[in-house]
Amino acid sequence: MRSLSRCGVSFVQVSLGAFLSLVADLATAEIANDNDLYAAYCIGSLTESNEQNKIRVQGWRNDPVLWGAMNEAESAIKLMLLRFTAYMTARGYPRAHDLKANVEVVLSTQRGRSDQLQCDEIIVGCVASCSQRDANARIECTERCRDQRDQNAACNSVARCTRPDNLPF
Repeated sequence: MRSLSRCGVSFVQVSLGAFLSLVADLATAEIANDNDLYAAYCIGSLTESNEQNKIRVQGWRNDPVLWGAMNEAESAIKLMLLRFTAYMTARGYPRAHDLKANVEVVLSTQRGRSDQLQCDEIIVGCVASCSQRDANARIECTERCRDQRDQNAACNSVARCTRPDNLPF
């Protein structure tokens, strides 16, 4: 305190200056924009989808049609993931952003994973109930499963990630 008062600056002035500096930093704190959150959400969703498909595919090794379809799906998911990851890298995540923006991105990624799991449970559970019926009944059942999926908010959200994206670059 003595050295501050010798310079003509009081403790209150220093404290007030530090407080105002902190407020200014908070006022200009960077937040993640909608595209950042969309890309992060889709990274979570597509990553979870890919992981679930890898688990499912283990039982399909003896079925070349299903095995091939899952390999194609995995390739498509990897391309979509590459696009969203490239966007986030170009935006400078995680290094070029403050803690708040990074937390928002992590939470959005976790939400994408959670929504994907919820949607997968609906679809897998419903489709499994269709497998014991004749072909026509299975088609009708599968259509009912699509209706259930389309009426679910989590499924609608994750479906956005497989459509052509609207990222700015």
